[in-house]
Amino acid sequence: MDWNRLVRSAAGWAGVGIIAIALWLLSRILPVFHGYSIPRAQALCNSGLGQFAQAFSQRAVNDCNAVGVASTVVNLLGIAGLVAVVAALFLRFQKPSQPSPGQPPPGMPPPTGHSQPSSASPPATPPHIYYGQCWCGQVHRQQ
Repeated sequence: MDWNRLVRSAAGWAGVGIIAIALWLLSRILPVFHGYSIPRAQALCNSGLGQFAQAFSQRAVNDCNAVGVASTVVNLLGIAGLVAVVAALFLRFQKPSQPSPGQPPPGMPPPTGHSQPSSASPPATPPHIYYGQCWCGQVHRQQ
């Protein structure tokens, strides 16, 4: 698996972000704790009635602590989803680095047997080595 390509995949980041945001939205709507959604359960725990119940019941304290942790985790999931979508947009609209025509891409050795063309006069014959990017996204050296 090509990790560099996976990390730079805009579609992958967008998919992860959309799934995380969908899970965040579902957790805000679906009843999770005793028939209440996470925000409603947290509001109940923070209300006067919830504070009164926590004063007399250890189970209410434990449930409210669980609701607080779940709320934090779910909100972090939503933030991570937004960051992933922004990263996908950044990767999608990032201009790919392309080598100039006739020059090898960075990290590849220059062609041997040919002098580099100067800007004053073009070479008598073009170099017979071609650096091109194929459909897979990798740069190949062809002769």
